[in-house]
Amino acid sequence: PLIISRLARGGKTTALMALFDELKSSGEFLPIIISFNISANFYRIGDENNEQSILRVIATQFFKTEDKYIDKAKMLAYIDEAGKSFRGGVVLLIDELNALSRPLDRAGARFLIAEFLDRPKRYLVFTSHVLMVLDCNSITISNSSLERTQPVPNIIARTYRIVHMPQCFDLDELRKMPRCTTLTKSFVSLCSGIPSLIY
Repeated sequence: PLIISRLARGGKTTALMALFDELKSSGEFLPIIISFNISANFYRIGDENNEQSILRVIATQFFKTEDKYIDKAKMLAYIDEAGKSFRGGVVLLIDELNALSRPLDRAGARFLIAEFLDRPKRYLVFTSHVLMVLDCNSITISNSSLERTQPVPNIIARTYRIVHMPQCFDLDELRKMPRCTTLTKSFVSLCSGIPSLIY
């Protein structure tokens, strides 16, 4: 399980898409990628909660559907069946989870934990503009470790690995990027040494 967190235009979506391509090309995993990025034109329907929103967007990756409510049991059974062909399991990749809700409501957080964090051969990767840590009731903005105050039965508890995307302050290296031959130290500092922002 992985969180990719960085400010806007920092390369999160690019990294997520690269991971999706790698997983798909491996033939060992069923990657499902969904996005709440503004460019994905996501919108809520009526009074749906976060779980219903996530299920609806996942369903669009498998079916052409405009249904307001997706049957949770049927959707999960479909994913189970589709995942049987992949030795490594199912990976849900979510772009800009923070754009759905921050923090996530209880239904959404418990759904992600139960179905994609705690089940064997299920994995969760998401990007966010801010650090979002799942707990059993909601996703909170916190630097603390994962805590489950209400254990869910028959689960394998796993926590997240947070990876830091690359930074570079070496002008010689950065100037090798296209259109970056005249970079200055002040501009590199302004961009926090983030190559994708500098580029």
